[in-house]
Amino acid sequence: MNITFFQNQDWVWGVGLLLSGLFFAVAIIRYGVTRFRLEMIDTPDNDMRLGRIFDFLIKVLIPVEFVMLITWWFSQVILKYDPKLWWHPLRTFSIGTCLAQWGALIAVLMIFNRRLTRAVLSRSTAAAATIRVKEGEK
Repeated sequence: MNITFFQNQDWVWGVGLLLSGLFFAVAIIRYGVTRFRLEMIDTPDNDMRLGRIFDFLIKVLIPVEFVMLITWWFSQVILKYDPKLWWHPLRTFSIGTCLAQWGALIAVLMIFNRRLTRAVLSRSTAAAATIRVKEGEK
């Protein structure tokens, strides 16, 4: 395999981790940051409490950091590394390759989302029914 492939994947998915972090923050914001903290993190069996600073980090700091970092990375590509072909999806270190690969992954995940959700829910429903039947036998 060519090292260029690995460089491309390192670039795309390294920067993609920023996008992943933003998606995680957006999911928590939609769920309710305080609700998420109280129900999922600050539980009675947890010996460390995050407090309201977590709410600020998720609501404000992470989205601001995402915008700043993605702007910086992309401006480096446009101004320094590949000013003429920064948009090209087949270049190793281009914005185009990031957007194309991220878009392809998001499209695949959206296509299979309903099918995966149905499969998981049907298994958990079947498992719950089996447990109820076994409990009734005792």
